[in-house]
Amino acid sequence: PFLIGNGLAERLCVNFLLVDKGLLPYPLFCLSEYMLAGDVEYRDSLRLVRDYERDYSTWINFFMKAIIIAAEKTIHLLDALYKLRLSDLERVQNSEKCSPLLLMLYEHLWKSPVVETSKIAPILNVSYNTAAKAVDNLCHLDVLVTMDSKIRYRKFGYEKQLHIIQHIEFV
Repeated sequence: PFLIGNGLAERLCVNFLLVDKGLLPYPLFCLSEYMLAGDVEYRDSLRLVRDYERDYSTWINFFMKAIIIAAEKTIHLLDALYKLRLSDLERVQNSEKCSPLLLMLYEHLWKSPVVETSKIAPILNVSYNTAAKAVDNLCHLDVLVTMDSKIRYRKFGYEKQLHIIQHIEFV
């Protein structure tokens, strides 16, 4: 453990180390959530190692449990997202409104699940009105929902995706 700080750097290093060693394709899981949920145990075990250079086994056990729980949570999250992607992509592809542009917008939602029509138009390389129609089509397909009540510069979100990401519980 690092001598100064709350352990954030070491938690980030674990992800990057796993990617570097080829054990993860991307830094997908978050150790911080579990560690901060067990804040007292986390800080106590970290302090024993950092301040007193003892009880490494408690720290290692806590850290390994965090890795296991974060990995299980990530698997659960990815499984839920995969199922959502399959069902919504099938609905979009089977829609009479399906077009290459609609599929391109749907794909973009997996990179950025909240969009504004004025900002998505240049990304899709189309006019504002064309982008607005594609957004409207995904709203009718129950993929996108309006996230605010503004008339101009409204935000639309892939609510089902956001819900999965925000409400995954520790398994």
